[in-house]
Formats: sequence, C-alpha cells, structure tokens
Amino acid sequence: MLGLGTIINFLAIIAGALIGTLLGDRLKNKTRDLVTDALGLVTLLIAGLSVIDITNPKLTESLGSGIGVLIILAALIVGGILGSYWKLEDRFENIGKKLKKSLR
Repeated sequence: MLGLGTIINFLAIIAGALIGTLLGDRLKNKTRDLVTDALGLVTLLIAGLSVIDITNPKLTESLGSGIGVLIILAALIVGGILGSYWKLEDRFENIGKKLKKSLR
C-alpha cells in the first residue's frame, strides 16, 4: 500500500498544478519568477539533505563508499531515457493545456 507521505505528495502536486493553472496568468512575471526560484531552492535543499543520507557511515560500510551516488546517477539516466521514450513532458504539457481550457 502507498505510504501517507506519497499520497500527500501526490495531492500537493495536483493542488499546486491547479493553483498554478488558475492563477499563473494573473501574476506578474516577476512574481512568477520569484515563486519558481523559491521552489527551485527548496528542491535543492531537499536534494542536499538527501545527499547527507547517502554519506551515512552505516550505508557506506555496508554498500561501499560510492554506491549511493552511482544509484542516483543510474536512476536519473534510466528515468531520463524512459521519460524521453514515453514523451512524458509532452503528455503532461498537453494535459495542462486541456485543463487550462476546461477551467476557463
């Protein structure tokens, strides 16, 4: 079964997308850029905190010192290849356009 954190994350993404679709055009470009920059910085912070977990001594003792970075690299490469193959970005963009039309 999905964890509560996964469900909350999914709902937060949907809510954020809907709010962005509804209010995005009404905000000034400067405000939109500020929100995008803030979200990017939070994402970097979360990534940085996750890197700390990868360098955990217990993990490096059991798996080796470089395995955490290799796992992340492999996940990014496989995810990027599959996302390109399945054209996920185009599909999500089309969904956003359809939502925007239906919500106006």
